[in-house]
Amino acid sequence: MDLMVNPATRYGSGGGGGAIGFAGGLSLGTAIRESLIGLVGSIGETWAMLGDKLVGVGKELVDAVKDKIGDNGNDSSSGDPNKDPVKKTKHGKERAASRGFSEKRIKEIKEKPSHQVYQSGGRTVYAQRNGNFYDVVITNKAGETITTVGGNTHSLRTWSDVTKMLNNNGGYSSLPQI
Repeated sequence: MDLMVNPATRYGSGGGGGAIGFAGGLSLGTAIRESLIGLVGSIGETWAMLGDKLVGVGKELVDAVKDKIGDNGNDSSSGDPNKDPVKKTKHGKERAASRGFSEKRIKEIKEKPSHQVYQSGGRTVYAQRNGNFYDVVITNKAGETITTVGGNTHSLRTWSDVTKMLNNNGGYSSLPQI
C-alpha cells in the first residue's frame, strides 16, 4: 500500500487536522486492522498446522505402544478388531517379550517369510531377514507361536546360523512333517 499525505492538511492548515490515508481510500486505522487480521489469521493457520502435526505424532506414539504391548496391555491383541491376535504358548509369550518381538513383527514374519521350513511334530519355522540378522518365529501344529529367536539379541547373522540352530533342535525339512 502506498502512503499518501494530503499536502493541504500536512501542516495543519485547511482545517482538516492532518489526514493521512492510503491508496484506495483506506484510513490508517482500517489498514492496520486489516493487516492485524491477516497476521492473526496466519498465526492461527500456523498453530493449526502444528496442532495437526502434534496429533499425528501422538497417534504414532500410541500405535507404537499398542504394537509393543498390545491393545489391552498384555501383548495378546493387535488392536485391530478385524485381525486375530497372535496366539502364543506360555513359552512363546516369554520369548517374544524377552527378545523384543511385537505382535506386528511376528505377523509380518509369518505372512512374508524370506525362508520357510518345517520340523517334526507339525512345527513350521518362519525366518525373515531383518537388516544384517534373521528373525525366526516357530509355530506348533495349532498355529500358536511356540518360540521366537533373534530379535533384539541379533544372534542369527546368516541363514547358516539359522540352520545350525534348527539342526541343534531336531533338524528341519523343506517339506512339511507330520
